[in-house]
Amino acid sequence: MINVNLGNAIKKYFEEVKGVYTISKINTLKQIQKFPIAKVSISNLRSIDISNHVNLRKNGSVRIHLTTVAPSTIQNELMQIRSILTHAMIMWDRGLF
Repeated sequence: MINVNLGNAIKKYFEEVKGVYTISKINTLKQIQKFPIAKVSISNLRSIDISNHVNLRKNGSVRIHLTTVAPSTIQNELMQIRSILTHAMIMWDRGLF
């Protein structure tokens, strides 16, 4: 089983798919690397971690100077997280999930 946090998984993903995706996708993934969810191991990522991320983005946070975002932004981030997890499952460790 692979033991890497989401932030490092994004970094590894960038190295493997260099030049394949749009600036928009790259920027979204770089933004995700700055959030608390990026510190969670992808093999231990649970629905509560996703829920916490959604709530953080939906409600913002004064503590970390984060404003609220539109539901479409949250949906896009979740799709990008899913793409990282799918890539990891297929390319790095078939027994991940």
